[in-house]
Amino acid sequence: MPANALDDDDWDTIVSRISNGRCTPFLGAGMSAHRLPTGRALAQALAEKHGYPFDDRDNLPRVAQYAAVIRNDIPRIKEQVARQFSVATDKITAADFADRADPHRILADLPFAKYLTTNYDPFIERALEAAGTPHVVDLCAWNPATRKHVAGERVRGGGGASPTTDSDSVPLVYHLHGVQEFPESMVLTEDDYLDFLAEIAMDPRCIRPDVSEVFAESSVLFLGYSLSDITFRVIFRIALQQLQLNRQRAHVAVQLPPTGNSEEIAQAIQQYLEHYLKLTMNVRFFWGTAVDFTRELRTRWVKVHGDAGRTVATP
Repeated sequence: MPANALDDDDWDTIVSRISNGRCTPFLGAGMSAHRLPTGRALAQALAEKHGYPFDDRDNLPRVAQYAAVIRNDIPRIKEQVARQFSVATDKITAADFADRADPHRILADLPFAKYLTTNYDPFIERALEAAGTPHVVDLCAWNPATRKHVAGERVRGGGGASPTTDSDSVPLVYHLHGVQEFPESMVLTEDDYLDFLAEIAMDPRCIRPDVSEVFAESSVLFLGYSLSDITFRVIFRIALQQLQLNRQRAHVAVQLPPTGNSEEIAQAIQQYLEHYLKLTMNVRFFWGTAVDFTRELRTRWVKVHGDAGRTVATP
């Protein structure tokens, strides 16, 4: 077993904390990789369309930044990316999540109070619909356009929940990096990532208080991230201070194994990331895909609770 990997005790802890309402999943792009174009594919298509001249044509934030500068039209670039996502997601409805072995459906069937995500897609919402679970959706108000949108949705009651809403019995789906249906909310370009970090540093209230508290009060399952990608690094930077205060609880990161490198280089990258994260916070690793993780999680849950799902009481 690789160093710092999940063992049986870790799995028991995860299942126990889910049943006690002390565990929160954090969803990255790998959760949707079997349904949506990858960031690499989107970057390469965008690079081709806009004549990106550099070698790193699979780096979506960098390619999007270049296209936005060259075209002097950030909203248009975001709309192009959102449209590519929509072409795929529009074909997928709640009925597609009827399969209880689907990774999103597995999570929807478990008694989580919050689902945090940096994905633009609505798949966890549709999985909750398929499970018959009412829920609320909210966005991180990281820029003026998103703040205006979120405020309007709350006034209209269109799904955005107030930070003071008592939703203990209704799960919250919280999109930190925006949603495809509102392209201006998307954290996409390199400048967007910098602006996102700067805004949170200047005004932490742009993240809901009950979401900020997750990192101090709950174990977090990071699912579908590559530990080397910018999204994961940004989210961990935001969480770092709270996680430092929470060393006694295991926080799980799921990494898709590095690709495009020799086995020796991939092993060196893996060891570096393990060492870095182990020094800064309490992390356990599952080396595999998000699909593998969620199916193992369901197996472990059923072994303890049967098929109880949301009938398990949460505090």
